[in-house]
Amino acid sequence: MAKGNLSDRFNGSAISLRQKANRICKMSGDSVLGLIFDENLKNDTVRVQFKNNTTKPRRIALFPGCLSTPEKIKAIAGMTVDAIAKEGVCFTDSEDSKTVEVTCPNLDFIQDEMENVPMRIAGLQLATDNEAQFFEPIEVGEFNMLRNFGSDAIKPSTYLDPSNSNKTLVLINDLKHFQLDRHHVLVVSLAPGRTLDMSMTLGAALNLGQLLDDAAHAIIGD
Repeated sequence: MAKGNLSDRFNGSAISLRQKANRICKMSGDSVLGLIFDENLKNDTVRVQFKNNTTKPRRIALFPGCLSTPEKIKAIAGMTVDAIAKEGVCFTDSEDSKTVEVTCPNLDFIQDEMENVPMRIAGLQLATDNEAQFFEPIEVGEFNMLRNFGSDAIKPSTYLDPSNSNKTLVLINDLKHFQLDRHHVLVVSLAPGRTLDMSMTLGAALNLGQLLDDAAHAIIGD
């Protein structure tokens, strides 16, 4: 027996749920149904502060996707990290007990949200206590259950404005394909003894639960 399209069950029609949802999008004026942020506004931010008290460079997975340990990040995403970020001390050097600290209220909830609601990052504002920090990359790696697809690096130093005497602040507003979800890992590299204050401007996010509910209301009715 040929497999039937589950969407055929809606009103006895062969049109797919996605097609019907897209029709409603056009009617409502939304670009994509299920988006929970308007990317044109760019007024929602997440701020995370890092302090590397150790004497060595450290790599911290701020958003690990669905990978729960540094070992899994290495094995599956192919990226080496010292620790996964958490509020407070996230890493302690076994040699001298110096630490890496993270400040971000409700970070565990934000990490869970980023994993389960695919979200774009539209911009970054980075501040540090020393320009040397800006030569450390911010990397985003992509993977699935079959393979990893490598990583892309953002180099803050390339965004330093020569006309600005303040070399401890960088604005990055041209991010086009910076997405976080359960299949992406975001790794922040920290220079020895340096601090980093990172504010991420949130772009569009795809809330699949909202998509399903909106489509059901559109197709079946209130």
